[in-house]
Amino acid sequence: MAFTSCEGDPGPQGPQGEPGYTAEAQVYELENVNFVAPSFGIFFTFPRQILASDHVLVYRLSGIENGRDVWQLLPQDYFFPDGTRDFSYNYDFTQNDVNVYINGNDLGSLDNQFRINQILRFVSVPGYFAKSVDVKKYEDVTTALKLTDADFKKASAN
Repeated sequence: MAFTSCEGDPGPQGPQGEPGYTAEAQVYELENVNFVAPSFGIFFTFPRQILASDHVLVYRLSGIENGRDVWQLLPQDYFFPDGTRDFSYNYDFTQNDVNVYINGNDLGSLDNQFRINQILRFVSVPGYFAKSVDVKKYEDVTTALKLTDADFKKASAN
C-alpha cells in the first residue's frame, strides 16, 4: 500500500450543513424556597424553553461541611424512627418549567429546616450528558459543564 500526498486547489465545496447543537446548560438558583400548605411545592418557569431531549437536574443545599456547600440531587427520601413524618423531595419538569415538591406524612409538622428557606439549583443538560456523567455528584456535573457558583442565575419561583 502506498501513500501519496496531493497538492493543489481543494476543488468545489458543497452547501453548508445545518448548524450543530451546542450544549449550553441553563442554570438557576432559587433562594428562600418555602414548602408550605396547601401544595408544599414551588413552580419555576424557564426563561428560555429547553430542548425536548434535555434533562433537568434539581439539587438542594442540604448543609455545609468543612465550609463547603453540600448539594444533593433530588429525589431525596427522609425516614424518621417513629415513621410519622417520613417524606421526600421530588420534582417533575417539562420543556417550559419545573415543579419541585415534598410529599409524605404530616408535612405541616416537619421541622422548618426541611421546609423553610431552602436553596435549590436547577441545571438543564443534554440527554446524552446525563448518561455520561454521574449526575448524583454535583461537583462532577459542574466540573464537566465548567460551571462556577457565579454561573447560577438568581431566580424566583412562580
